[in-house]
Amino acid sequence: MEINTDELFLYSTTNIEEILGKAQALSPCALKIDSIKTIRSYW
Repeated sequence: MEINTDELFLYSTTNIEEILGKAQALSPCALKIDSIKTIRSYW
């Protein structure tokens, strides 16, 4: 897949804390989580 943009970020993890940490650091206008059934919390 070739995407030429500085405004799209892909992150692969199932840890919700990692996802939210990355999202908070980037302050995106939108956040898309694919396969929400595979997301888990380790707290």
